[in-house]
Amino acid sequence: MKYQNRHVMAGRIQSSYNPNVPWFMIVDRLKNSIPGRTCHIDTTGISNIDQFCTELALCDPTVDTTIVTDELWKWTDEDTGINHYEICLNRYANDNNKNVVILTHGYNDRQIGPRCWMFSYPIYFLISDFYRSHSAVKPTGLECGFSSLNHRLAVHRVLLGYHLYDRGLLDQVIFSLGGSDLHPYQIYETLPKFKKFLGLIPITCYDTNHNDHTVNHPAYTDAYCNIVTETETDRVVGGIPGHYSNEFEIVTEKSYKPFMSRQIPLFLAGRGHMDYLKKLGFEVMEDLVPVGYDHMPVLDKIQAVLEIVGRGRDWIESFYFDHLTEIEHNYQLVMSNRIQDQLISNISAVLSN
Repeated sequence: MKYQNRHVMAGRIQSSYNPNVPWFMIVDRLKNSIPGRTCHIDTTGISNIDQFCTELALCDPTVDTTIVTDELWKWTDEDTGINHYEICLNRYANDNNKNVVILTHGYNDRQIGPRCWMFSYPIYFLISDFYRSHSAVKPTGLECGFSSLNHRLAVHRVLLGYHLYDRGLLDQVIFSLGGSDLHPYQIYETLPKFKKFLGLIPITCYDTNHNDHTVNHPAYTDAYCNIVTETETDRVVGGIPGHYSNEFEIVTEKSYKPFMSRQIPLFLAGRGHMDYLKKLGFEVMEDLVPVGYDHMPVLDKIQAVLEIVGRGRDWIESFYFDHLTEIEHNYQLVMSNRIQDQLISNISAVLSN
């Protein structure tokens, strides 16, 4: 068998992919900092634990460290409370006498076995290095104060859109919401105008690209505040039947966009999201939100967002120009390599001990 030593995509060989793309290059920077020989396997696209364990065997057994990317490791069986992915990873590390590094999009680092670690290394956030934008400070007099782009019909995004509609605020936001794969969550049945709201979907707003990593959109150029609806929030209103996530933590390109576009960020994300970004050095505008907002349940966060939007365009414009120092700081930080360097240094220090 020919083992792969650089990048392995689940079920497919390296030659099918171009490793010289931003996503792989972000991983390579970390690979090059880890002592000894390494290989990397991405398990995106596999559907069960048996496939997951099989894919690990594609990595060269002679390497010192195997790097795993994807989020399957975080799912735990709801009936038994067992995380089979962690068991598989620890068995692989022990049987092959090697270190295993799982790179996550989450907020925390933790050791899950004698030679198995999970590290925060949010690749889709770090990819900002390849999509740098020379954004200017916003002018006075923009028509809209707020923006929020939403492609997938995640429940927290649907609820945000509904409540903006219900309060008559939707027209005050540069807002989009996708139009397929709506899951029938019971909470929708409690909303009196929900059927009318569904009639508006899809809500399009100059949308031409799915999962675009740039800030070349009116949502980022023509609004003072970007409402970041991250990929996941807490499990109060979400979840996959039969499984639960240990933590709904995820930092993606959605979170770097307001920094890169010189906007005020307003995060509708998992608990501790703002704390994580603050530890990385960003100004998260804590004076914009109520005390304790970062750790509120998602339904309470949505109500807080509605109150902020309800203050109006003039109010957020004034807030924007009162925080130009923080906005500039965030822009300079996201345009540098300092965040990635910091995370790589943290990971290397742990593995060297």
